[in-house]
Amino acid sequence: MKDKSFKFIKKDMVIYMQQYNRWAGKKMNALGDSLTEADISGIGDMGTPWTAYMQKLCGFEMCRNYGICGDFLSGKGGMAERYQAMDNDADIICVFGGTNDFWVSSPLGDKDDSDISTFYGALDTLIKGLAVKYPYAEIFFVTPPKFRSTLYGWETFKQNANGNILKDFRDAIVEIADYYSLPVLDLYTNCGMSCYLDTGIFRPDGLHFSNEGYKRIAYRIAGFVNNL
Repeated sequence: MKDKSFKFIKKDMVIYMQQYNRWAGKKMNALGDSLTEADISGIGDMGTPWTAYMQKLCGFEMCRNYGICGDFLSGKGGMAERYQAMDNDADIICVFGGTNDFWVSSPLGDKDDSDISTFYGALDTLIKGLAVKYPYAEIFFVTPPKFRSTLYGWETFKQNANGNILKDFRDAIVEIADYYSLPVLDLYTNCGMSCYLDTGIFRPDGLHFSNEGYKRIAYRIAGFVNNL
């Protein structure tokens, strides 16, 4: 005789998730660059993005991916403008950028900037714009992880043309998000997959993630989201 108790336990778990999981049936928009679109090579070979796991890990109805390889947070056509084209019905917004702004030496600016030509100004513009477009949504940021690109020679602690390092852009994200009381998942400090230790398993080119790496990033982000 088969034990039917497991069926009842499973049913109760489903009901529990529907009643008590804040994100069950909700929608997420993920705005970012190649680390969201899921480049696995640095030359446009696409893998499975971290967003593909969020429905299962958080209970979302959907997680829309607005990642574009090589995109910037600042400047014309960057995320500080591109957010306007995202679907309007999202319940939570993730912004994951900054790596490309650092490497192409986008002007960092300062915390009083409001022009998208600087990184600080783009952050301010983006946050204010998202708050208007999604007045009831959760908005959070993810900082760019440390990297060492074997393909392009990019490196976390190498100064760009303006004398900035990646941490300056990470600090700007944390500072502006703090000003507006927005949560930040700091992958710069706790990514868990170091480009300086990895043999190619998780960071094949030292910058982008492998499919297994994007899966682990999904667990990092999902854990953060489920605690909001």
